[in-house]
Amino acid sequence: MLTKQRLIDYIISAAVFSQSILVILELYWVDVVQMNEEMATTYRVLLTAVPMSIALLLGAIRRPALFVTTYVAAGLCLLLSVYLFPATGEWIEKLGLRFTLPLVVGSALCLLSVYETEIIHKTLYWISYIVLAIAIFYFHAIYATLGGFSITDYNMSFSYALLLPMASLYAEKKPLSLIGAGAMMMMVVLVGSRGAAVFFVLYVFADLFLNHKKLIIPFTLVFAFLLVLLPAFSLYLDTYGIESRTITQLMESDRSDQDSGRLEMYAQMWQVLKENWFTGIGLFGDRVYLDVYCHNIVLEVLLNFGMLFGMVVILFFGGICISVFYHADLADKNVFLLYFMATICPLFVSHSYLTDYNFGIFVGMLGCIATHTKHLQTHPDTP
Repeated sequence: MLTKQRLIDYIISAAVFSQSILVILELYWVDVVQMNEEMATTYRVLLTAVPMSIALLLGAIRRPALFVTTYVAAGLCLLLSVYLFPATGEWIEKLGLRFTLPLVVGSALCLLSVYETEIIHKTLYWISYIVLAIAIFYFHAIYATLGGFSITDYNMSFSYALLLPMASLYAEKKPLSLIGAGAMMMMVVLVGSRGAAVFFVLYVFADLFLNHKKLIIPFTLVFAFLLVLLPAFSLYLDTYGIESRTITQLMESDRSDQDSGRLEMYAQMWQVLKENWFTGIGLFGDRVYLDVYCHNIVLEVLLNFGMLFGMVVILFFGGICISVFYHADLADKNVFLLYFMATICPLFVSHSYLTDYNFGIFVGMLGCIATHTKHLQTHPDTP
């Protein structure tokens, strides 16, 4: 029965998971409509503001103390960073106010305000089909516009927007959902970056290890066979004017640009960290030096907070993750695995936890799993 409270749960969940849809729409505006990137981003932010504002309002009504406390703490962190590291002010204004507070922090708080966790899973599952439909539309539109694909620049947005929905469809393990996940994986391989494809495969392996150990060897053999077929598949794609960056890099493992400049970036920022090991360089400090994020969550946290306090933050967060996973039942372990592989693992090689809404989603789900585990321990006879 769809009660008022359940309807609110659906509205909040839909607002949080709509980000994947908006990311692909932004890519459509830029790649097909040829809209200016800054304008496309502005439209995305505006379209995000409407559902997220409603979700934040509904969530704040439910859990006012949590919302006020969290936003006061987050705001003070940003202000303190500006005070101690004035050079970060421009980036905090540009990204912190547009993404960190409303999207990252907001996504976590919204999910924590949902009463029925099962509604979160259902909402993500059905939104994943919408993402699939829009992705196919974008895929066809860009192919028709360009007369083929030649992905040589490093563009992660499309593939990482598909990663969580793709994992959600796979996790359901229904015939239609598996076909949908397979279609998304094919699009990632054809026009996306290899990172999302690798993390999805790792998620499948981890899922098999947790739930279907007998299938690991057959899946490994099938996967190895598909890798052997890559050169032939690449030649086949050439007949349609499709040059896949992912397939090319998988076949040419000896290329010197496999890391896409990450190692040089890491070396530069490690030197900066050594020079500022105690204080760090503040939130968004890596942007001051690189003009982009540093593509590694561990390095980013150490740069933000310094070696000592940064390690405390990493160990504290890691300890919570381990504890939540260890005490969860099998169903919640599967939920944790899905969100961890699709939202946290990519942060070790791309994106930034300060601006990626997926980090907020994971924090929110981590809290939901912990709450559900505590509920099962105190009320073992109730679901």
